Amino acid sequence: MATKTFEIRENYVTRIEGHANIWAEVKDGKVTGCRLEVPESPRMFESFVRGREWWEVHWITARICGICNHSHQLTSLRATEDAFKIKVSDQTYWLRVLIDDAEQLESHILHVAYLVAPDLFKAKSVIPLVSVAPEVVKAALRLKRLANDMFLYLTGFEVHCMRMCVGGFTMYPTMDELKKLRQALDERMQDFMLLADTVLSVADRLPKFERETEYISIKHDKEFPFYDGKLYSSDTKKTYDNSEYEGVMNEFVVPWSTCKRAKHQRTSFMVGALARCNNNSELLKTGLAAEVAKKFGYKAPAINPFMNSVCQLIEIALCWERSKRLLDKFIADGIEKEPPVKPNLKNAGRGIGITEAPRGLLIHDYTYDKSGKCIKANCVIPTNLNSGSMEDDMKSLVPKLVDEGKSPEDIKFILEMLVRAYDPCVSCSVHLIER
Repeated sequence: MATKTFEIRENYVTRIEGHANIWAEVKDGKVTGCRLEVPESPRMFESFVRGREWWEVHWITARICGICNHSHQLTSLRATEDAFKIKVSDQTYWLRVLIDDAEQLESHILHVAYLVAPDLFKAKSVIPLVSVAPEVVKAALRLKRLANDMFLYLTGFEVHCMRMCVGGFTMYPTMDELKKLRQALDERMQDFMLLADTVLSVADRLPKFERETEYISIKHDKEFPFYDGKLYSSDTKKTYDNSEYEGVMNEFVVPWSTCKRAKHQRTSFMVGALARCNNNSELLKTGLAAEVAKKFGYKAPAINPFMNSVCQLIEIALCWERSKRLLDKFIADGIEKEPPVKPNLKNAGRGIGITEAPRGLLIHDYTYDKSGKCIKANCVIPTNLNSGSMEDDMKSLVPKLVDEGKSPEDIKFILEMLVRAYDPCVSCSVHLIER
């Protein structure tokens, strides 16, 4: 029988990016407090880009993160192109979709295989799994290598690429590189299925917890949306123009965290893979994504936040097949070395880019003057948007665990699992309160 009065304090939750703390207090069997605390100091990126030229901003904001750097760069480019009314070519559009799919592959493989799987095997990290399941760990390493090769061939670098620019690309992959990637996707398919089946074999260890909430993502009628789509809420069933994002996000601060919060129809909402799959489930009914969804019994709307990692596997399957399709197209049609579309500085104004980073909605909002300099910037980060939802989940989950007689140590472990399920990128989330 669990102690009726206790405090849970876990400073610096492991296997997440950045520093976050968990706190919960139980007195006489009643939960009197739950908090998710972020102690990191602001990153100041909105200030860094003020006064910088239009062609510099995406190089700077990509450095917000070393994991989802391509997502930041893609979103930054969309914001700058929107500010100057630039329309990119179809070739640029689909190359960026392919790069964005590689971003999802790389990040989701990292999260599921290295950060979540140890919890399901009751291991402290991925290192003990080397002796328990060596072939699975090797498969995960090969999958990670494939995603990094996609970045290397498509963008020139594995991290912080230099080929994408405002209006297009400065360099393009060779035909030989495209063919290598296409072959590698076929060769590594068995590795992905091994990873999925391994997670499936222990999926019953995911906590049985549900909480109804609002899911916000971008939505698209034809293509599962990471790079392009309309802002959408599961509560209102409405789409929103990019210019309306501030009225949907409604960011605010709390005294115990340097990570901003957000709310729309409720006290919080969730973004990320689970939100995307719930809001775009009609696009998951065929192909490998449907096969993976069926394996895990995923049906929309799923309201267990621990299913976020399962939805990441579904998205890996989707990105895998779309990447093969796009590579086939580029190999068949060839890639034209198009010069980037240059901005007309007379068109300068405010531009907003909204995409889906692996962890959820990512928004960059810039205003440029007629000389082409950025005079105002705002970045809205997925972990900002999810932090309130994580805390609301804690407030619902802890009483349930106390009623079940879980020990303080067991409750702490499950709360750590909950935070990791959201795949937070905490350092990204710490931004200026005023801009």
